[in-house]
Amino acid sequence: MDDKIIPIEWEVKFRVSPSLRSSETIADCRFEVDGKETFVTFRYTTSAFDEKIRDSEGEYEYTEDTKAKRAIAKIKRLMLERMVYQRVFQPIRVDIIRKPTPLNRKDIPNDKRTVANSICIKYSNLDVNDSIEESHNFWESGINDKTNDFLRIADWLQRSEEGPDEINSFICGWIGFNGLYNLFDKSGKKLSQPEKFQNAIKGLVKADDARRIVNEYSKTLDKLQSYNLKSQKNHDWSEELKNERQKRIRDNDVEIIMKSMNCIYEIRNRASHEAKEQKDLVDMVRSSKGLLIFVAATCLKNFINHQ
Repeated sequence: MDDKIIPIEWEVKFRVSPSLRSSETIADCRFEVDGKETFVTFRYTTSAFDEKIRDSEGEYEYTEDTKAKRAIAKIKRLMLERMVYQRVFQPIRVDIIRKPTPLNRKDIPNDKRTVANSICIKYSNLDVNDSIEESHNFWESGINDKTNDFLRIADWLQRSEEGPDEINSFICGWIGFNGLYNLFDKSGKKLSQPEKFQNAIKGLVKADDARRIVNEYSKTLDKLQSYNLKSQKNHDWSEELKNERQKRIRDNDVEIIMKSMNCIYEIRNRASHEAKEQKDLVDMVRSSKGLLIFVAATCLKNFINHQ
Protein backbone atom coordinates (compact mmCIF):
# COMPACT_ATOMS: atom_id res chain seq x y z
CA MET A 1 0.00 0.00 0.00
CA ASP A 2 1.31 3.48 -0.85
CA ASP A 3 2.42 5.24 2.32
CA LYS A 4 0.62 8.40 1.23
CA ILE A 5 -2.77 6.88 2.00
CA ILE A 6 -1.83 5.40 5.39
CA PRO A 7 -3.22 7.50 8.29
CA ILE A 8 -0.44 8.31 10.74
CA GLU A 9 -0.99 8.77 14.47
CA TRP A 10 1.27 11.34 16.13
CA GLU A 11 2.16 12.33 19.67
CA VAL A 12 3.90 15.53 20.80
CA LYS A 13 4.76 16.63 24.33
CA PHE A 14 5.23 20.16 25.69
CA ARG A 15 6.53 21.62 28.93
CA VAL A 16 4.49 24.65 30.06
CA SER A 17 5.35 27.36 32.53
CA PRO A 18 4.21 28.82 34.79
CA SER A 19 3.27 25.46 36.20
CA LEU A 20 -0.19 24.54 37.46
CA ARG A 21 -0.81 23.23 40.94
CA SER A 22 -2.68 20.09 39.92
CA SER A 23 -3.38 18.01 36.81
CA GLU A 24 -6.55 18.55 34.82
CA THR A 25 -8.03 18.14 31.35
CA ILE A 26 -9.78 20.95 29.52
CA ALA A 27 -10.61 21.54 25.84
CA ASP A 28 -8.93 18.22 24.90
CA CYS A 29 -5.67 19.36 26.55
CA ARG A 30 -4.34 17.14 29.31
CA PHE A 31 -2.20 19.16 31.74
CA GLU A 32 -0.05 16.76 33.78
CA VAL A 33 1.69 18.16 36.86
CA ASP A 34 4.84 16.26 37.80
CA GLY A 35 6.59 17.75 40.78
CA LYS A 36 7.05 21.44 40.03
CA GLU A 37 6.62 21.11 36.27
CA THR A 38 3.59 20.90 34.00
CA PHE A 39 3.46 18.88 30.77
CA VAL A 40 0.86 18.71 28.01
CA THR A 41 0.64 15.75 25.61
CA PHE A 42 -1.30 15.97 22.34
CA ARG A 43 -2.23 13.16 19.98
CA TYR A 44 -3.57 13.68 16.47
CA THR A 45 -3.79 11.99 13.09
CA THR A 46 -2.61 12.99 9.64
CA SER A 47 -3.98 11.38 6.50
CA ALA A 48 -0.51 10.54 5.22
CA PHE A 49 3.13 10.59 6.26
CA ASP A 50 4.04 13.42 3.90
CA GLU A 51 0.78 15.38 4.18
CA LYS A 52 0.82 19.17 4.03
CA ILE A 53 -2.14 21.43 4.73
CA ARG A 54 -3.02 24.95 3.72
CA ASP A 55 -1.52 26.79 6.68
CA SER A 56 1.77 24.89 6.64
CA GLU A 57 4.74 27.23 6.44
CA GLY A 58 7.65 26.53 4.14
CA GLU A 59 8.61 23.62 1.93
CA TYR A 60 9.66 21.35 4.78
CA GLU A 61 6.82 21.87 7.24
CA TYR A 62 4.50 18.88 7.22
CA THR A 63 1.09 18.55 8.82
CA GLU A 64 2.33 17.09 12.11
CA ASP A 65 4.42 20.22 12.70
CA THR A 66 1.57 22.53 11.71
CA LYS A 67 -0.77 20.77 14.13
CA ALA A 68 1.87 21.01 16.87
CA LYS A 69 1.92 24.79 16.34
CA ARG A 70 -1.87 24.85 16.62
CA ALA A 71 -1.58 22.95 19.89
CA ILE A 72 0.87 25.56 21.19
CA ALA A 73 -1.57 28.33 20.26
CA LYS A 74 -4.35 26.51 22.14
CA ILE A 75 -2.18 26.10 25.23
CA LYS A 76 -1.21 29.76 25.12
CA ARG A 77 -4.85 30.81 24.87
CA LEU A 78 -5.84 28.70 27.88
CA MET A 79 -2.95 30.13 29.89
CA LEU A 80 -3.90 33.69 28.93
CA GLU A 81 -7.52 33.01 29.95
CA ARG A 82 -6.24 31.79 33.32
CA MET A 83 -4.07 34.88 33.81
CA VAL A 84 -6.92 37.28 33.09
CA TYR A 85 -9.18 35.32 35.42
CA GLN A 86 -6.57 35.50 38.19
CA ARG A 87 -5.50 39.05 37.28
CA VAL A 88 -1.89 37.93 37.56
CA PHE A 89 0.40 38.08 34.54
CA GLN A 90 3.76 36.43 34.08
CA PRO A 91 5.81 35.12 31.15
CA ILE A 92 4.42 32.03 29.42
CA ARG A 93 6.76 29.42 27.94
CA VAL A 94 5.64 26.50 25.82
CA ASP A 95 8.62 24.29 24.90
CA ILE A 96 8.48 21.11 22.83
CA ILE A 97 10.30 18.42 24.78
CA ARG A 98 9.28 15.54 22.51
CA LYS A 99 8.80 16.47 18.88
CA PRO A 100 5.90 14.98 16.88
CA THR A 101 6.55 11.25 16.81
CA PRO A 102 4.59 8.65 14.79
CA LEU A 103 2.98 6.06 17.08
CA ASN A 104 2.43 3.60 14.21
CA ARG A 105 5.90 3.88 12.72
CA LYS A 106 5.75 0.24 11.61
CA ASP A 107 3.11 1.23 9.06
CA ILE A 108 5.47 3.70 7.41
CA PRO A 109 7.50 1.89 4.72
CA ASN A 110 11.04 3.19 4.34
CA ASP A 111 11.10 6.66 5.90
CA LYS A 112 11.50 9.06 3.00
CA ARG A 113 12.23 12.12 5.12
CA THR A 114 13.36 13.15 8.57
CA VAL A 115 10.41 12.94 10.91
CA ALA A 116 9.46 16.31 12.34
CA ASN A 117 12.25 18.79 12.47
CA SER A 118 12.46 20.30 15.94
CA ILE A 119 9.96 23.12 16.32
CA CYS A 120 11.39 25.92 18.44
CA ILE A 121 8.49 28.09 19.62
CA LYS A 122 8.44 29.90 22.93
CA TYR A 123 5.84 32.26 24.40
CA SER A 124 6.64 34.50 27.31
CA ASN A 125 3.56 35.39 28.89
CA LEU A 126 -4.68 35.16 43.35
CA ASP A 127 -7.91 35.87 44.32
CA VAL A 128 -9.41 32.83 42.61
CA ASN A 129 -8.59 29.17 42.06
CA ASP A 130 -5.73 27.94 39.89
CA SER A 131 -8.01 25.77 37.76
CA ILE A 132 -7.69 26.00 33.96
CA GLU A 133 -11.24 24.61 33.65
CA GLU A 134 -12.67 27.27 35.97
CA SER A 135 -11.06 30.11 34.04
CA HIS A 136 -12.07 28.60 30.68
CA ASN A 137 -15.69 28.29 31.81
CA PHE A 138 -15.56 31.92 32.95
CA TRP A 139 -14.52 32.97 29.44
CA GLU A 140 -17.11 30.72 27.79
CA SER A 141 -19.87 32.38 29.81
CA GLY A 142 -18.84 35.86 28.67
CA ILE A 143 -19.34 37.94 25.54
CA ASN A 144 -18.02 35.66 22.84
CA ASP A 145 -18.04 38.12 19.95
CA LYS A 146 -15.19 40.05 21.60
CA THR A 147 -13.13 37.04 22.66
CA ASN A 148 -10.36 37.62 20.11
CA ASP A 149 -10.11 41.27 21.17
CA PHE A 150 -9.93 40.26 24.82
CA LEU A 151 -7.15 37.77 24.09
CA ARG A 152 -5.23 40.35 22.07
CA ILE A 153 -5.41 42.74 25.04
CA ALA A 154 -4.37 39.96 27.43
CA ASP A 155 -1.42 39.17 25.20
CA TRP A 156 -0.16 42.76 25.48
CA LEU A 157 -0.48 42.61 29.27
CA GLN A 158 1.44 39.34 29.27
CA ARG A 159 4.14 40.88 27.06
CA SER A 160 4.65 43.54 29.69
CA GLU A 161 6.18 40.83 31.88
CA GLU A 162 8.71 39.81 29.22
CA GLY A 163 12.17 41.22 28.71
CA PRO A 164 14.49 43.32 30.84
CA ASP A 165 13.69 46.79 29.42
CA GLU A 166 11.39 48.39 31.98
CA ILE A 167 10.24 51.28 29.81
CA ASN A 168 9.27 48.99 26.91
CA SER A 169 7.53 46.64 29.36
CA PHE A 170 5.53 49.55 30.75
CA ILE A 171 4.57 50.69 27.24
CA CYS A 172 3.35 47.15 26.40
CA GLY A 173 1.13 47.29 29.47
CA TRP A 174 -0.28 50.64 28.43
CA ILE A 175 -0.95 49.37 24.89
CA GLY A 176 -3.05 46.59 26.42
CA PHE A 177 -4.95 49.07 28.61
CA ASN A 178 -5.38 51.43 25.65
CA GLY A 179 -6.91 48.61 23.59
CA LEU A 180 -9.28 47.80 26.44
CA TYR A 181 -10.71 51.27 27.06
CA ASN A 182 -11.06 51.96 23.36
CA LEU A 183 -12.94 48.67 22.96
CA PHE A 184 -15.20 49.62 25.88
CA ASP A 185 -15.98 53.07 24.45
CA LYS A 186 -19.29 53.05 22.55
CA SER A 187 -20.12 56.72 22.90
CA GLY A 188 -19.37 57.65 19.31
CA LYS A 189 -18.12 60.98 20.65
CA LYS A 190 -14.65 62.41 20.17
CA LEU A 191 -13.43 61.86 23.70
CA SER A 192 -9.92 62.42 24.96
CA GLN A 193 -7.87 59.41 26.04
CA PRO A 194 -8.28 60.26 29.76
CA GLU A 195 -12.06 60.58 29.29
CA LYS A 196 -12.14 57.16 27.66
CA PHE A 197 -10.18 55.33 30.35
CA GLN A 198 -12.08 57.12 33.11
CA ASN A 199 -15.35 55.91 31.59
CA ALA A 200 -13.96 52.36 31.42
CA ILE A 201 -12.87 52.48 35.06
CA LYS A 202 -16.28 53.83 36.13
CA GLY A 203 -18.06 51.11 34.19
CA LEU A 204 -15.81 48.16 34.93
CA VAL A 205 -14.15 48.57 38.35
CA LYS A 206 -16.46 47.38 41.10
CA ALA A 207 -16.42 48.88 44.60
CA ASP A 208 -14.82 45.81 46.18
CA ASP A 209 -12.16 45.69 43.47
CA ALA A 210 -11.41 49.39 43.91
CA ARG A 211 -11.07 49.06 47.67
CA ARG A 212 -8.61 46.20 47.27
CA ILE A 213 -6.56 48.07 44.66
CA VAL A 214 -6.32 51.23 46.79
CA ASN A 215 -5.26 49.21 49.85
CA GLU A 216 -2.72 47.01 48.08
CA TYR A 217 -1.12 49.77 46.02
CA SER A 218 -1.00 52.52 48.67
CA LYS A 219 2.79 52.83 48.34
CA THR A 220 2.46 53.26 44.59
CA LEU A 221 -0.14 55.97 45.14
CA ASP A 222 2.28 57.71 47.52
CA LYS A 223 4.93 57.73 44.81
CA LEU A 224 2.55 59.01 42.14
CA GLN A 225 1.77 61.94 44.45
CA SER A 226 5.46 62.66 44.96
CA TYR A 227 6.37 62.78 41.25
CA ASN A 228 4.71 66.17 40.69
CA LEU A 229 3.11 64.94 37.49
CA LYS A 230 1.55 67.70 35.41
CA SER A 231 0.05 67.75 31.95
CA GLN A 232 1.34 69.98 29.16
CA LYS A 233 -1.44 72.39 30.09
CA ASN A 234 -0.07 72.44 33.65
CA HIS A 235 -2.86 70.27 35.06
CA ASP A 236 -1.48 68.90 38.34
CA TRP A 237 -2.41 65.19 38.35
CA SER A 238 -0.31 64.38 41.43
CA GLU A 239 -1.98 67.09 43.47
CA GLU A 240 -5.45 65.93 42.40
CA LEU A 241 -4.61 62.39 43.52
CA LYS A 242 -3.32 63.68 46.83
CA ASN A 243 -6.45 65.76 47.44
CA GLU A 244 -8.76 62.84 46.59
CA ARG A 245 -6.95 60.54 49.02
CA GLN A 246 -7.06 63.14 51.78
CA LYS A 247 -10.84 63.42 51.59
CA ARG A 248 -11.07 60.16 53.54
CA ILE A 249 -14.69 59.74 52.56
CA ARG A 250 -16.37 56.42 52.11
CA ASP A 251 -16.49 54.76 48.70
CA ASN A 252 -14.27 57.17 46.81
CA ASP A 253 -11.85 54.39 45.87
CA VAL A 254 -12.92 54.41 42.21
CA GLU A 255 -12.22 58.16 42.09
CA ILE A 256 -8.77 57.55 43.58
CA ILE A 257 -8.03 54.97 40.92
CA MET A 258 -9.17 57.30 38.15
CA LYS A 259 -6.89 60.05 39.41
CA SER A 260 -3.99 57.62 39.80
CA MET A 261 -4.45 56.56 36.18
CA ASN A 262 -4.27 60.23 35.14
CA CYS A 263 -0.82 60.23 36.75
CA ILE A 264 0.17 57.03 34.97
CA TYR A 265 -1.11 58.48 31.70
CA GLU A 266 1.33 61.36 32.12
CA ILE A 267 4.13 58.85 32.76
CA ARG A 268 3.03 57.08 29.57
CA ASN A 269 3.31 60.38 27.67
CA ARG A 270 6.83 60.90 28.94
CA ALA A 271 7.81 57.31 28.16
CA SER A 272 6.48 57.62 24.62
CA HIS A 273 7.61 61.13 23.70
CA GLU A 274 10.48 62.22 25.92
CA ALA A 275 13.76 60.36 25.56
CA LYS A 276 15.43 62.56 28.18
CA GLU A 277 15.08 62.21 31.95
CA GLN A 278 15.79 58.48 31.67
CA LYS A 279 16.79 58.08 35.32
CA ASP A 280 13.56 59.57 36.71
CA LEU A 281 11.48 57.89 34.02
CA VAL A 282 12.77 54.41 34.82
CA ASP A 283 11.84 54.89 38.48
CA MET A 284 8.38 56.10 37.47
CA VAL A 285 7.59 53.20 35.17
CA ARG A 286 9.06 50.68 37.59
CA SER A 287 6.91 51.87 40.48
CA SER A 288 3.68 52.33 38.52
CA LYS A 289 3.57 49.34 36.16
CA GLY A 290 2.13 46.95 38.75
CA LEU A 291 -0.82 49.26 39.41
CA LEU A 292 -1.35 49.81 35.68
CA ILE A 293 -1.43 46.08 34.92
CA PHE A 294 -3.72 45.23 37.84
CA VAL A 295 -6.23 47.96 36.98
CA ALA A 296 -6.18 46.85 33.32
CA ALA A 297 -6.59 43.19 34.31
CA THR A 298 -9.48 44.05 36.66
CA CYS A 299 -11.24 45.99 33.91
CA LEU A 300 -10.63 43.20 31.40
CA LYS A 301 -11.91 40.46 33.69
CA ASN A 302 -15.10 42.38 34.46
CA PHE A 303 -15.52 43.38 30.80
CA ILE A 304 -15.71 39.72 29.75
CA ASN A 305 -18.99 39.31 31.61
CA HIS A 306 -20.15 42.92 31.28
CA GLN A 307 -23.73 43.33 30.08
